Amino acid sequence: MRLKLFFTALITLTTLSSFAAEEISFSYTYEGNHGVDFSNMRNGPLSVGEISDGRSVESPNTITDNLGGYAADKALTEIVKDALAQGLTKGGAALVDADAALTLRGSIVASEAEIIESNGLESIRLTIRTSIELTNGSRTIWNTVLFGRGTATVDEGMEQALKNAMDRTISSLVRDTYFQIEVL
Repeated sequence: MRLKLFFTALITLTTLSSFAAEEISFSYTYEGNHGVDFSNMRNGPLSVGEISDGRSVESPNTITDNLGGYAADKALTEIVKDALAQGLTKGGAALVDADAALTLRGSIVASEAEIIESNGLESIRLTIRTSIELTNGSRTIWNTVLFGRGTATVDEGMEQALKNAMDRTISSLVRDTYFQIEVL
């Protein structure tokens, strides 16, 4: 009986380990030029507040559980928050940690990946949706869902797809006309 339990446990552990997410080391630097000048924000100092995780995932480091699963070496919420801050500072925004008139915060609502084929080339398409709001005190003055889609060849891998998704997330934020109206 014990031998049967041992083999059942061994098979279960072997099966579970084959479904473990691939972990990638991710370091992001926004290298784009979105062309939006945030250096003269008339509505006061801005802070990038908490980005929470509204997904149903086992680990906050999960990038996606599609395609066998991928996880980063840090929480996806940290990656998104850092990317948003980098995009704003790249435009000259002086972000503050305290005494902000405006606060940007949000929640990751979905992340999914798929393999697509175009012209005989297989690519990973990663989509991260982040519900985001801009508040002035306790009042929400703007909100939207940022749509960050990044595509990279299978050879480039998930790390490049995530980088491209963060670039697109930044672009979705800073080029939003209504966001610009509220902060500029």
